[in-house]
Amino acid sequence: MKDNINRLARGNYIYNKEPVELSDKNINEQIETGMVYKKEFVISSPEFVKGVVYSTNPHITIPDNNFGGRINSISYTIDTRMVKPLEHITGCFKIVSNLGEENINYDFEITVNMCDTSLGKAYNMFHFANLVQTSPTEASELFLSDNFKKIFINDNEQLSCMYEVLKKSSNVEDAMEEFLIAVKKKMPVIFEVSDTKKTFNSVEDDINEQFVITKNNWGYFNIYINSDVDFIDLSAVKLTESDFSGNRCVVKYSIKKDKLHLGVNLASITVTSGSIEHIIQLEVRNTPMIDIAQREERHALYNLTRSYLDYRMKKQDMKDWLEKSSQVVARLRAFKNQNEFYTVAQAQLYVMQGQDEDAKWLLDSVIEYIGDKKDENAELYCYYLYVNSLLKKDDEITKKALNTVERYYENGHDDWRMLWLILYLDVEREKNLSIKLARIKDMYHKGYRSPVMYYEAMLVMNEQPVLLRVLNDFEIQVLSFGCRYELITEKLAKYVCSVIGSEKIAQPKYLGILEKLNEMFSDDNMLSVLVTHMIRNELVGRPYFEIYKKSILRKLRITRLYEFYMASIDKSKLIKLPKIVLRYFAYEPQLDYENKAYLFANVLTNEIDNTEIMKEYSYQIEQFANEQMRQRHIDNNLCIIYKYICNNIKVTEENKDFLSRFVFAYKITCFDENIENVIIRHKEFDIEVSYPVINNTAFVQMYTDNTTIAFSDNNGRRKQSNIKYEIERVFDNKKVLSQIISKCSDNVNIQIYIHENNIKNNNHSDEALDICTKLLKCKELASIFKKSINSWIIDYYYRYGNIEDFDVQYHIIDEDNLNVEDYYKFTQICITDKMYDKAYNIISKYGFAGVDVIKLFRLARFFIEKEDYQYDNVVDAICTYLFTSKKYDEVILKFMALYHNSSNENMYYVWRACETFDVVRQELCERIVSQMLFTGELSERLKEVFGEYYKNGANITVVKAYIGYNSYMSFVKMKNEDKNIYSIIENLIEEKDNFPEICLFALLKKYSEDDLSQLSEFQLKTAQIILNKMCEMNRLFSFYKKFKGVLKLPYNVLDKTVIEYRAAPDERVEIHYSIEGMDEFRTEVMKCHAGGVFTKTFTMFYGDSMKYYFTHDKGGKIVRTETLSTVCNDCADDNISNRFDYINEMIASKDMHDMVTLKQLMEKYCIQNYTVSQLFNPIK
Repeated sequence: MKDNINRLARGNYIYNKEPVELSDKNINEQIETGMVYKKEFVISSPEFVKGVVYSTNPHITIPDNNFGGRINSISYTIDTRMVKPLEHITGCFKIVSNLGEENINYDFEITVNMCDTSLGKAYNMFHFANLVQTSPTEASELFLSDNFKKIFINDNEQLSCMYEVLKKSSNVEDAMEEFLIAVKKKMPVIFEVSDTKKTFNSVEDDINEQFVITKNNWGYFNIYINSDVDFIDLSAVKLTESDFSGNRCVVKYSIKKDKLHLGVNLASITVTSGSIEHIIQLEVRNTPMIDIAQREERHALYNLTRSYLDYRMKKQDMKDWLEKSSQVVARLRAFKNQNEFYTVAQAQLYVMQGQDEDAKWLLDSVIEYIGDKKDENAELYCYYLYVNSLLKKDDEITKKALNTVERYYENGHDDWRMLWLILYLDVEREKNLSIKLARIKDMYHKGYRSPVMYYEAMLVMNEQPVLLRVLNDFEIQVLSFGCRYELITEKLAKYVCSVIGSEKIAQPKYLGILEKLNEMFSDDNMLSVLVTHMIRNELVGRPYFEIYKKSILRKLRITRLYEFYMASIDKSKLIKLPKIVLRYFAYEPQLDYENKAYLFANVLTNEIDNTEIMKEYSYQIEQFANEQMRQRHIDNNLCIIYKYICNNIKVTEENKDFLSRFVFAYKITCFDENIENVIIRHKEFDIEVSYPVINNTAFVQMYTDNTTIAFSDNNGRRKQSNIKYEIERVFDNKKVLSQIISKCSDNVNIQIYIHENNIKNNNHSDEALDICTKLLKCKELASIFKKSINSWIIDYYYRYGNIEDFDVQYHIIDEDNLNVEDYYKFTQICITDKMYDKAYNIISKYGFAGVDVIKLFRLARFFIEKEDYQYDNVVDAICTYLFTSKKYDEVILKFMALYHNSSNENMYYVWRACETFDVVRQELCERIVSQMLFTGELSERLKEVFGEYYKNGANITVVKAYIGYNSYMSFVKMKNEDKNIYSIIENLIEEKDNFPEICLFALLKKYSEDDLSQLSEFQLKTAQIILNKMCEMNRLFSFYKKFKGVLKLPYNVLDKTVIEYRAAPDERVEIHYSIEGMDEFRTEVMKCHAGGVFTKTFTMFYGDSMKYYFTHDKGGKIVRTETLSTVCNDCADDNISNRFDYINEMIASKDMHDMVTLKQLMEKYCIQNYTVSQLFNPIK
């Protein structure tokens, strides 16, 4: 502005000031809370424009508010960090420039944080749910982005905690599904299947079938389909949302005939999704069209063999056996009448029933056929010989039959049936049990597995157990057969146990035999062998428990028996233990911690009232509990032990770590077999803890309410919905809890528990403050929770605390983590506690909008006085805000008088306020005058301010600029000027000081408009000097003739009519005129004077008339004015001094028909004309 003042003081003025062009007249936008925006608008002008921009709202700042150029981008910052959604930031930009003042009004509506999506702006969970449904890929990117929490979660601790847990799921779409269900923005996807059971009665070819899966709504899911058999071929094994048409999906499957076995084929198709499971049971009856007789034959042969064995094992007598067998054979012969084997079998039955004639007849009927086919069907032929020997009862025939059978047996027909015939034909060989057993064993090794042979071998073993030297596959198979049908004798059983007991290496394959033998015989030695065998094979678990229990009750002395008994107990039940077991383990039990825990929990559950038992176990239990506490072990049984111990425990340095966890322990029982871990994340922490699920149970720690519980399955997916689980607190003892709180106040988990209870109970004690102070030092706190702690501490000092202590404690406040309310309170606390430097730093960072004006008033006064009124931009901004809020005093005004700059209007109001408080405002006056001159304002306010400024000793340059600008505006622009400038001009003239020439034009014109008779001698003298000077420079104006008769008019103005036109000095102005008598208009270029007044002089006599108009080139465009006219009516007064006056008077007398006067004037004119011609000669 100094340059502008110097320019005006030199008399350099701008005729036209076109207003600046603004890119925005009004700014109305929506912006998000918690942000710092950088925006801009443009100030432009065809001319060079410079100036300053101010913002009326402290939330909007302009880093560089000075500008200069034809196109100027004004950058500004909007700070919404301390503005809440739905509030507005309103005000205006005040533009102060050399082309005038302009305002840009703004209104920024503050919204919640949002983001752009394919569906438009998104800022709430409903928007996100819609995006997930329509564009899951885009939603996935948003869900994993850093902006998700800021936009959709904000400062919701519980929601943030849940999001962080689910986000780590192995599948992001699954995580989004779970998240939306958790926040109740959608229902879980539930599906049903159309079939639960299906039967297929006949299969001629592959069967193509289908079932329908229906779901209840949209969402992300994976449906897995599998079958437990290979003859089911599924069209799909995995389904997703894309496989559904609407809410239905058809699943096709086929049954492969070539993979079915004969008879009934059972299968199941399992459809699962998460914890939802549907099973479709299938029954496929593969009954091909085979010969019914063949089927009947097969069944009959089985019954025949079964009946024979029942007879041999004495499960039925001979009569029943023969009767049943006869019925079976008769039926076989009925539909197999050409089968000679059944005829021979019938003959055998006749023999055994004493019907020899019938038997002979049947054998004779087939002898020819069998004899002819004896080499082709040796087994049938040998069978015939055997039955025939039974019929004949002749030793010789029997011997021949034996020889024939042996010959066939030894020549390739060595199957089990031939051996059986030999055994029963050779009575002597039957007595040699060793050979008999060897031959049966040989048959076994050749692949024959007939139960008839097993029975024969069983007879041998029962008869001579010593033949059982080893227990290989054959022996085990035979013994298993004997066990199944309870054929083994006690003698053999004892021998078998002795053989197994002598084995150096325990073989698992003996286990079944030993178990069966112990079921058959109640013998301690057998039981001892079984148990020893089990222990040597490390066999523990529920299937073996009863055996171990029986051994203990029989008081068997077996090494590690009691330990294996404990290891095999069903740990889900605390059964009452036998007293012998309790006594055995009463001193230093050699058990691992899990079994020992079960033992002690059992004692505490079942023997708590048994003084003797408790006396023996109390010390052990206490020592064991302490050890497990140190190792942080926990399970159902340990919980019982810990509860017992904790009822009378004293919290010590050694156990406080464990107890601080135990009192907050919860047992979670999950009923989903796929769940591997329980995820626990407290809303207060930035970390999560994963607890393994063992036997459907997990023990977790939860210290505060609304802790997030999630479940991780075997695929790494995290779930919250559709997981069935139960939760119960493990230990609830207020006495112990009180000790823990007292002893573990440095434990951050206990601290968050205490803090939450302080919040619930509205506790704002010093102890509560101490807890918050400690919490803020924890690096693992979640940012949202840390922010809430921040808020609590600030609120404590704001409402309850001792403000005087705040200067010691304020360093714990996280200044980078303040919300709007925190900021207001923290700033005001600092000011109240006279921590002005701290308050200053906070305000410098976040601004001061919203801070109580009284507090700001104190802050501003402090720094103004502290710095002895030195300039500070922050203090300047605060003072401006205080003044707008009408909260100020002489200190504030004195500072503003020294430094304040803003719009002309605002600075004027400050000037007026300074007057009220009697504040020296000379510097302010100069700034106001300079700025108003800079902007081109010519107002009463400027006149008022300048009046005081001039009176108190103004800067002469500013004065010259002021009077020059007023003179220019008055003389050239014909505006109302400050009348006081003329006395200043006269003073400067009198002091012979330099000033703008335009002041002389304005002063002379002012004189011409005054009552000339009242002009002082100085003024007349001054006027004459100015007039002479201007006429000498041929600067002629029409008002000069007003001085006729008062001043001596120079000759070059006496006969001139001056036409004036005002335009920009750099424009070409032409006058087009026609004086009465001319046939057409003439054109001449006008001359410019005084920076914008164009003149043209004409010599016109009385009565002459002239029409004229102006044209001028304005920016390349020719502008034409309307046509004007003028008539010369100049008449001399009583003092006619020149020939021009005589001529005008003569013309006037002629027009008035005053011939006498006309004649007199003509005579005088001739005399004057002659005198001049005689006295003066023209210069050549």
